[in-house]
Amino acid sequence: MEEDIKILKNMLKISKKNRRGNDEIRFEVNSNYYKAIENLIARNKELEEKLENWKFTANYVEKNYISKAKIEEKIEELEKERKKQEKEIW
Repeated sequence: MEEDIKILKNMLKISKKNRRGNDEIRFEVNSNYYKAIENLIARNKELEEKLENWKFTANYVEKNYISKAKIEEKIEELEKERKKQEKEIW
């Protein structure tokens, strides 16, 4: 992926001034440029799929599991209730 980015950056560095004095990119398109673009598009699709999978996993965990902090809070709450009830009994 990094090599593909280097190829495309080098392509963009090749610029010349046109008649109006503006930068104009002129280059011959060869198979390296097409291959670099294909590779970057394919890698982008892979990363998008991984991101979707991660989002699905994160949502699943959030909906189906209880965090350790919530469990600890509930334990503390129950311990306080038990101590309160013990005091009321005695």
